[in-house]
Amino acid sequence: MRKLALPSVFAVVMAVAPMAHAATSATCAVKSYDAKTMMLTPEDGSQYQMSKAWKDSALKPGEKVAFASILKGKIHEARRLKVMK
Repeated sequence: MRKLALPSVFAVVMAVAPMAHAATSATCAVKSYDAKTMMLTPEDGSQYQMSKAWKDSALKPGEKVAFASILKGKIHEARRLKVMK
């Protein structure tokens, strides 16, 4: 029985580990957007760095957006941002 327990635990840990880096999604209103630093600040005050692929700098305060974010080091990077109507 012990011969099966350790490999089973190892398999579960290895299966769950990649999920720690999975993207999270959010829908929020924009508090501010700095086009120079490409930093998005939602109404909750957290900050997200826009990905290099982001070209549109016309985000306005109060505008609703939906995006996915990942943690790169200590910086949250926003990806696949979509302006909601």
